[in-house]
Amino acid sequence: MLPDVASSLGLPPSTRVITGLPDLHSATVGVGAVGLFEAHLAISTSAWIGAPVPFKKTDITHQIASIPGLRAGEYLVANNHETAGRCLQWVRDAMFPTATYDDLLALAASAPVGSHDVLFAPWLRGERSPVDDRRARAGFHNVGVEVTGADLVRAVLEGVAMNARWLHEHVERFCKRTLDPIRIFGGGAASDLWCQIHADVMDRTIERVAAPRDAGLRGAALFAALSLGLVGWDEVGPLAPVDRVFAPDPATRSTYDRLFAEYPGLYTSQRKMFRRLNR
Repeated sequence: MLPDVASSLGLPPSTRVITGLPDLHSATVGVGAVGLFEAHLAISTSAWIGAPVPFKKTDITHQIASIPGLRAGEYLVANNHETAGRCLQWVRDAMFPTATYDDLLALAASAPVGSHDVLFAPWLRGERSPVDDRRARAGFHNVGVEVTGADLVRAVLEGVAMNARWLHEHVERFCKRTLDPIRIFGGGAASDLWCQIHADVMDRTIERVAAPRDAGLRGAALFAALSLGLVGWDEVGPLAPVDRVFAPDPATRSTYDRLFAEYPGLYTSQRKMFRRLNR
């Protein structure tokens, strides 16, 4: 630290300063997925799927790119879903204003897998990846009189996972390989139900890191330790332990495959309407 800066802050000039990190980079370290093609999934207000890769590439059509990474010669897959955990907040505020998140998750758990075939498209603020359309909007589809509030809440959880599967398919094509398992973190990852839904919908093993809400903070601290030589890259994984593994349930496969077959078409069929209504 420069002497005059150190003096103004009341710190010794020997204080070491480590640069800050973007959320994608700190998350990659904080979940311990620092090896090439080790994938992670964020379920926070927004969402993304990232992984270190050894190449620089851009998929303009699906808004996926590899950006400068954590180590020389490496890059990180970057993309974004505008709303993920925000969808659960929205359904609470709009339909269940007195409920807690625990209440909502318990209600969703009481609904059957597939939510009586209700589909939810989680594009509350438009979308970026795998389609770049800021005019897209969310919606419940295939709602009948038999559908309950529990079905609608579970459909929101499943819709966010469907969106993740849609993106993940394109990320795997981008990487030219299957990305499995996937580390998961963020506020949404604190829910066992939501983690299991992601595993079932995506048909991928989901590994939740300990203290999933704090993964970004942990990553920033670990990166500082890496920069100072206090830990090595091979030690990052054990310092970001997994607290639970969620394996796909084969009993859900046919239901979720049938529903997902309809999912990307929801956007395609409504794209012109979005443009007309959301200018």
